[in-house]
Formats: sequence, C-alpha cells, structure tokens
Amino acid sequence: MNFGESFRKARLDMHLTQAQLAEKIGVTDKMISQVERGERGPSAAMLKNIAERLNYSADKVLGVEQKGESK
Repeated sequence: MNFGESFRKARLDMHLTQAQLAEKIGVTDKMISQVERGERGPSAAMLKNIAERLNYSADKVLGVEQKGESK
C-alpha cells in the first residue's frame, strides 16, 4: 500500500469525507485529494493537526506498523 492509499484509509477509518477532514485540520479538500492521489505529501503540520485535533495517530496516517502489530 502506498502512502496515498494509507492516508485515504486513515480518513475513511475516521468516517470523514475529504471536505470534512480538510475543514477539521485547516487545509483545502483539494490538498487532501492531492495527498490521496500521491501528487503531494503531507506536511509535518498536517500530520500534527490530524493527531492533535482528531486524536488519531500520525503513525496510522503514515501506515507505520508498530512492533507486535500486523497488517
């Protein structure tokens, strides 16, 4: 799974549309779409906003597997 797919999966796991996620973290829905399509990567600020405002692990957004966890 590439990053864009991981990012999209994380958004869907949070039960948010692109527009809803964008509004909650202070970016445009176009930016969310570009990240999901792999046209751009998320900034550190975007990942921090997701983690802080939505109480969702940045590791999950990045698709990072934790020790003892399997996909």
